[in-house]
Amino acid sequence: MDIVFEPESSDPMIQSESESNYRLLFQHMLDGYAYCRMVFDENGKPQDFIYINVNDAFEKHTGLKKETVIGKMVTEVIPDLKEQNPEIIQIYGNAVITGKPIEFETFIKPLEIWLRISVYTPVKDHFVAVFENITQRKLAEEKILLGEFRLRSLVNILQHDSVSTQDFLDHALDEAIKLTASKIGYIYFYNAERQEFVLNTWSKGAMEECTIQEKQTVYQLNKTGIWGEVVRQNKPIVVNDFQAPNHLKKGYPDGHVKLFKFLTVPIHKDDRVVAVAAVANKATDYTETDILQLTLLLDSVWKRVEAKKIEEALIASETRYRRLFETAKDGILILDSLNGKIVDVNPYLIEILGYPKEDFLNKAIWDLGFFKDIVSNKAKFEELQRHRYVHYEDLPLKAAQGQTIDVEFVSNVYEVDRQKVIQCNIRNITERKQAELALQKLNMELEDRVQERTQELQTTNERLIAQIDLVKRAEDELRSLSRRLVEAQEDERRVISMELHDEIGQHLTVLKMMLDTMLRNPEIIKQTDLKRASEQVSNVIAQVRNISMQLHPSMLEVLGLESTLRALFERLHATAGMDIEFRGGVNDAWLDRDTRLGIYRIVQEALTNMMRYSGVKTAQVKLKDCDNHISIIVKDEGKGFDLALLSPGKSAGISGMRERVRTLGGIFIMESSPGKGTSISVEIPFSEKSS
Repeated sequence: MDIVFEPESSDPMIQSESESNYRLLFQHMLDGYAYCRMVFDENGKPQDFIYINVNDAFEKHTGLKKETVIGKMVTEVIPDLKEQNPEIIQIYGNAVITGKPIEFETFIKPLEIWLRISVYTPVKDHFVAVFENITQRKLAEEKILLGEFRLRSLVNILQHDSVSTQDFLDHALDEAIKLTASKIGYIYFYNAERQEFVLNTWSKGAMEECTIQEKQTVYQLNKTGIWGEVVRQNKPIVVNDFQAPNHLKKGYPDGHVKLFKFLTVPIHKDDRVVAVAAVANKATDYTETDILQLTLLLDSVWKRVEAKKIEEALIASETRYRRLFETAKDGILILDSLNGKIVDVNPYLIEILGYPKEDFLNKAIWDLGFFKDIVSNKAKFEELQRHRYVHYEDLPLKAAQGQTIDVEFVSNVYEVDRQKVIQCNIRNITERKQAELALQKLNMELEDRVQERTQELQTTNERLIAQIDLVKRAEDELRSLSRRLVEAQEDERRVISMELHDEIGQHLTVLKMMLDTMLRNPEIIKQTDLKRASEQVSNVIAQVRNISMQLHPSMLEVLGLESTLRALFERLHATAGMDIEFRGGVNDAWLDRDTRLGIYRIVQEALTNMMRYSGVKTAQVKLKDCDNHISIIVKDEGKGFDLALLSPGKSAGISGMRERVRTLGGIFIMESSPGKGTSISVEIPFSEKSS
């Protein structure tokens, strides 16, 4: 298509001493170009503008065809522009009125594109708009910001000093709500076998709004409404108008928090749904981006110890200012295709490389050392002529000051008056590469932090497992002790029953027979009969006292601990032939009732075990008052045994002694080895020591 000229004011791009050269430059430039005339109202305010001329890039960037634009007002071409982007006409009008160039970025709502625009006025009431479509860059920036926000959320979650899994998930839910700009949210666990949801947590905002008195926490899948579709369909569910009728909804009870917009996603483990999370009441509609961000965040949260794979979505930041040649923010070279000599160079390329203009003009491109990696000899230059297009994504250029600049290089070959001309566009991508390196560094730092946190969690888990094992062993030992104590209690009852029957019962029977005889023949009662009856009564009393001492040594309250122990030693000597070497030295006033009884039972049980298993008839018992506790030592020099072969809970006597010491807040130590006897050491703190 030929360039259209306005009769009263020619396009400044076309008015040039080298009109044909710049005509092709105009048509092949990367930026969109529009030459327009401003339309003012009777008060001199800008109201509209007319397109006089546009280039091919204008059509590429906007999607508007030249033939539908040139010669028409913008309000005809884009009817909604004045209502949706009123600032456009105002900015262009200000540039025309003031004569000052203006640069700005804006989102053209009717066309749904982002543009970076440079506008200046070449002649009265006219302006030139040179623009770059930055929609992809804006989308990339948005993705980068969302990615950074998600990374910050993940770091915040992993660094959160959680006291429990519940606290961890509460914090993760708060981060998910912030990430999606929502107001409320929840997490439910899901059991696939029972097809049952169990509430894990509602956000604080939801609990504040909810006024239901008896809140339900367990739901069956078949009784859920639209929020259960996340499991039934096994995919995220979005409802951006929750108040609208929907056949999948089953309603919610009075007092439930009101929902307006709703997003829920499944959380998977081994391809099975194990939980669902939801956020709600965002100010704008939930999008695929929200679904993606929420899914990625919660997947990382659920796995917790796995490093979050961060999607590297950094798109290169391109040079922002590109005007037509002198105003372009890309470097531009114009070459003679016949000899490869540089015809012109724009100020931006001079600025970034730091070489004067004279070092470029009338020199072949392969003679310039800083372009040696692009066209190092004439043969490569001729190859460029044949292909008519060359694109290098990443090339280093050496600037005058010695620094290296990374550039993107694009060249086009086109014809001007049947002669080939080469236009080279050079874009500085140094900052983009630096940003990529910075992002790589950020990813490495994040991975290091995740690994550190994972190691901490692993160590804590190992400690917890060890504690659980200790508790389990203690529980097993306690259960065994309880069982053995019950058995011992039954044995004791059986012994008492036999003693009552065999000893006391026989004595009482004999006594009754003697008394019956006396009652039948009172006139012949003899002194010897009364004496024998009295002896029977004494025997019964002695038996009852012996049983009483076995059940509870009442002497403890009357005579004290040491006297009661001595009585025990005498009884063991009389009944079993045991010789006890005893050394005491404890003030009873320092011991309460439970402590005295506990010490008595510990000594009694220790001696009983020694009588049964040591194989000797001698033992030593020592009581000593220390600064803040009483020390008890019971030892023998008998057979002894290997402690390693003693199964936990298998000895009721030892378990009973250990449990008594534990309940008194003391320390129990037993030492033994084959052939070297057994020693039991106990330390019990004083409950209250008299001054």
